[in-house]
Amino acid sequence: MGKFASTPFSLAKHFWRLAGIDARRERSLSKLAWEPNREAFEYSRPGISPVHITLSSLREMTHANEQDFLQQFRRLLPSTFCFSEVENLPWHTLRDDATLKSSFLDSEKPWEDWLCAAVNRMKDAYLDPAETKHRISAKGKPSLAAFNKFLDLDDKFQGISVGQMSSNNGATPRAVTMRDFNYRSDGRDGRHLFKILNYIALVGGRQKGESRRNGLREFVLRVFTPQSGNVLVWYLALIRRAIVEILTEQGWHTDSIEVYKTRILARRFSTGIWPVAEITKAWQKRSLPHIGAKLSIVDKRHIDTGIYCELFPSLIKVQEKDSSSRPENAVDAMADHGTAMGRRYGPSAEQPHGISGMETHHFIIACRVHQALMHLVPKDVHWPQDILESPVFREGRHEKFGIEVAHHLVSKEIRFWELGVDDAKTTVTSMCKNFPFIFSDNVRRFLLHCF
Repeated sequence: MGKFASTPFSLAKHFWRLAGIDARRERSLSKLAWEPNREAFEYSRPGISPVHITLSSLREMTHANEQDFLQQFRRLLPSTFCFSEVENLPWHTLRDDATLKSSFLDSEKPWEDWLCAAVNRMKDAYLDPAETKHRISAKGKPSLAAFNKFLDLDDKFQGISVGQMSSNNGATPRAVTMRDFNYRSDGRDGRHLFKILNYIALVGGRQKGESRRNGLREFVLRVFTPQSGNVLVWYLALIRRAIVEILTEQGWHTDSIEVYKTRILARRFSTGIWPVAEITKAWQKRSLPHIGAKLSIVDKRHIDTGIYCELFPSLIKVQEKDSSSRPENAVDAMADHGTAMGRRYGPSAEQPHGISGMETHHFIIACRVHQALMHLVPKDVHWPQDILESPVFREGRHEKFGIEVAHHLVSKEIRFWELGVDDAKTTVTSMCKNFPFIFSDNVRRFLLHCF
C-alpha cells in the first residue's frame, strides 16, 4: 500500500545484521574461570547458568566417543562379515591426490585390486538370508522395514560421529559446517575429507567468515585420532557404499541416495540432509552425561578456544607484523572467531585447497595437542617446547602443587611455631591417621621420629 519501509531482502539483511551483533556480544561475554591447578574451570555466558567443567570429564567424554564409535561400527557389520576381515584389508594403499572432487576412497588401483570386491562381499552379506544380526532379507527378498531398522542403527553411528567431530578434533566445527561436510564431491561443492600425511583430515567447510571475504573460505584443517579416522574410512568405504548399492538396486529412499553418496552425515528422511537442530541434539546426547549441562555446539567452540588460550597460548597467540596485518594462527582459524589463517606460507599444489605444508603442520599440531590433552594420543617430543612445558603436560606438576598447598597449610593453618612439642606431635599423628592416602609408612615414621 506504499507504506512498506523495506523489501523482503533488505529485511532479511537487517535481521541477520542484528543477529550477528547479538552473537558477537554474547561471545565476548563467554568466560572460563580456571581453578588454580588448571584441571577445571567454570564456563559461563549470558542465558545459561554457570557450568563447572573438569578436564577429566572432557576426557571421559572423548574416550566414550572413541569407544562407542568403534562399538557401533561393529554393530553395523553383518553377522557373516568379521571385523578382523575389515581391519586386515590393505587400507594403507589408498592414496589421496589432493584434488577437490575425486575421493581417495575412489582410488582406481585399490578399487580394482581389492576394494570393489570387499564392497560386493559386504553388500551380499547384508542381503544373505543366513545373516542373523540385521535380517534384511526375509522370505527370499529384501525387506524395507528391516532395512529401515538397520538405517536407524546407522543414524546412531552418525550421531556418535557428531560427537567425534565436536570433541576430538581440535576446536569444534559449527553444526552447519558438520552438516555440509562431503567425503566426495556432490557436483556443487568439493569434498572435505582427505588423507594427508597418513592423517584422516577434514579440510574447509562452510565458515562464517567467507561472507566477509568475497566468498573466499577459511583454510581450516582438523585431523581425527588414529582410531576414529580409521573407523570413519572403513565405514564410508564399505558400509556406506553397501547402503548406496542396496538403496539403488531396490529403489528405496531415492531422494536420499545422492546425499548418502557424498555427505558424511546422511539419513533416509526427507532429502537426506541432517537438520542443524538434530546435529545439536546428537552432540548434547553425547556430552550431557559427562558435562552435566545441555550446552550448544557454539558453547563447545568457546570452551575449546578458552582451553587453548589458557593451556597452550602459543597456538593461539596473535602476532601482528604491523597495524594493517590480520591476526593469523591455526587455532583461531579453526575456531573461526573473526580472523583468517591467511596465506602467509605460500600455496602448495601438493595439499588440498593449496594449503602449504607449513600451514598444514600448524593445524595438525593444534589438533594433536588437544587430543594429547584428552589422553588419546601421546605427546610428541618435536612439539614446541612451551607446549611440552604446559602445566597439563609437565611431569611432577601435582607434586609441586601438593608442596605449595602443604606450605600454605603449615604456615597459615597449622601454625606449628605456636605449638609445643607434644601438641605438634599430636597434630602430626592426627594428620597421618586422617590422611593415610597422602603419607606413606616411611613418611609417617619420619615425621613422628622428628618429635
